[in-house]
Amino acid sequence: MKDMKKRRGYTLVEVLISLIVISIFFAILVLVMDMTLRSYRISKSTLYSLYANSYVNFLFDVIEGELKWAGSGSNLFINQSDSNLALLRPTFTPGNAGSYIRPGTIYSDITNRLWLNSSIDIEKTNDGFIIYVTYVITYPITLKRNNDGTYSPLQSGYLGPAGWSIITSALSPSSDSYKSRYAKLKYYLNGQIFNGGNVTTTDKFVLKEINLAVQTIELDLLPEGYSNVWKGDLFVYPIARFKNAAFNNGYVTRSFRQVRIEYRASEKRFVMTRFMPALDLTQNQFSVTLLENVESVEAYLVYDQGGVTNKVRFDNRADWNTYKNSSEIRAIKDDIIGMELKVKWKMPWSDVVGSTGEVEKTKFIVFPQGMK
Repeated sequence: MKDMKKRRGYTLVEVLISLIVISIFFAILVLVMDMTLRSYRISKSTLYSLYANSYVNFLFDVIEGELKWAGSGSNLFINQSDSNLALLRPTFTPGNAGSYIRPGTIYSDITNRLWLNSSIDIEKTNDGFIIYVTYVITYPITLKRNNDGTYSPLQSGYLGPAGWSIITSALSPSSDSYKSRYAKLKYYLNGQIFNGGNVTTTDKFVLKEINLAVQTIELDLLPEGYSNVWKGDLFVYPIARFKNAAFNNGYVTRSFRQVRIEYRASEKRFVMTRFMPALDLTQNQFSVTLLENVESVEAYLVYDQGGVTNKVRFDNRADWNTYKNSSEIRAIKDDIIGMELKVKWKMPWSDVVGSTGEVEKTKFIVFPQGMK
């Protein structure tokens, strides 16, 4: 038998078959990777879109959440003036204890911003607009001064701990004799500090005002003989305090404040500022950015007359601050039921997503007075 020569290398057919198999394998691998990457991009784009919608929805939710309180007690601050405050505050000589800061103030930041339904105002700025929302949440108990200088509830129910209150000279803000101011008080019942509880119309409270310069000093709210100066009644509206929503300094977040929601076109963002007019706070304004990367905004007031709904745009009117008091607006003012906002927002990660990354959303927000 002949010795067979040793075989070296591969035949052309074997090489071709191997290349075909490898090509098929890599084709399948590339296809799987491409499908995986496509799925990842789609998922990522979807996720970013969900984030984008969440960002814009957050802006709408915050504005709606603030506007729902609009008008809650804000009319208690009308009719303030220096002369009114002089009548409604006691005379106090602090001696060596320090000077007394005037109890209450006109708070023009608030009283000048009650254009719509005594709670909402809209101001056009050179760089956008500001929405003002004012409210004060009081306990459902009103105290009235008795002839002996004590104060009794006009209703029975729960009254929380003393704190900031609104003092008025009449029960209704529409009264010609109505005057008001803001003060920090302490309540005493049966000689003891009242820290909250159920009260009845037969209870008699002694009310003391806190000297804001030296808060250990208390003043009689209306001292003996003061009725010779002031001939009317006196009412006290205690402002609610929510323990589950307080800052470390003890001031509540949603009790009495003015909220300013500002659109700044040049900065492409919405900013919210809470104004809390407590006289003994070192800082009474707190700002937070609600939304950045805003490409454009359209803002309308929506009104309904005879079942026909129309709207007037205010964000693009340079003369809005005067136009809002025109006869044309006064004719529809009582029929305004809400606000419509159209926001176009651009994702800061649009290059990553591989699209323009723009989200456009419209929201209609009903004012509390518009709910019928």
